[in-house]
Amino acid sequence: MYFIAHLTVPAIAALLFIALEGSQAAEPMALAHLIDNFVQWYLFFAAPHLAWSVITSYFDARKATTVGGFLGGHVLLFGVILIFPVFASSHAGAFLYLPISPVAFAAGALIGRRYFTRQARFTA
Repeated sequence: MYFIAHLTVPAIAALLFIALEGSQAAEPMALAHLIDNFVQWYLFFAAPHLAWSVITSYFDARKATTVGGFLGGHVLLFGVILIFPVFASSHAGAFLYLPISPVAFAAGALIGRRYFTRQARFTA
């Protein structure tokens, strides 16, 4: 169930990215254009999240590792969107997301696994 919750974060990021791009003037097809942009950016931002979901469910990873990886991806996702608004017109910041995302997911998974392992040791 937590997979679905984590896959909504790219939708929020896509909406935020479209909002930072600048609003459209009152055009006749403005809503259709917004929906088209949302679908494109959602698929772009959700691709690493979907890949992480498939990998962790295929290898039956622990929940701490899976959630840690998702959190690493979320930090990278919002970091790219909020730190690089200067590149909003060229989308250069967004394209940094794809090559860096495997590293962010792996780092988040490692941190999540270590954190929850340490928590289990202290509570036992």
